[in-house]
Amino acid sequence: GGGASAGAAGRLVPAWAQLRAPPQHVSRLGQALVPYYRQILPTFNLLKGWNKSTGDAMDYSQKTRGNVGDLINETLEMMEMYGGPDAYINIKYMIPTYESCMVV
Repeated sequence: GGGASAGAAGRLVPAWAQLRAPPQHVSRLGQALVPYYRQILPTFNLLKGWNKSTGDAMDYSQKTRGNVGDLINETLEMMEMYGGPDAYINIKYMIPTYESCMVV
C-alpha cells in the first residue's frame, strides 16, 4: 500500500526541512507566509493527520523528522507563534481541528 502517497511523503519531507529556517529568521518567515495561508493551509489540513501507521513496530521517523503529520503540526505552531496577531484565527478557520500552542 501507500504507492503514490508514500512517494509524495518522500518529496514533502525535504521541502518542509527547507521551511524550517534558523531561529533568527523564523519571525520574518512567519509574517511573510500570512498572505499565502489560504493556499497553504488547505493542503496542511488534508495531510495533518498523515502519520505513519506502524502498528506495534517502533517508529524511528521522529529522529529523522520524516513523519509528515508531525512536521505539519510543528509548522502550524511556528506559523501561529510568528505569524502575527491574526495567525491563530486564520489557521483555525482553515484547519478547524487545530489547537493553539500558545499558553493563555
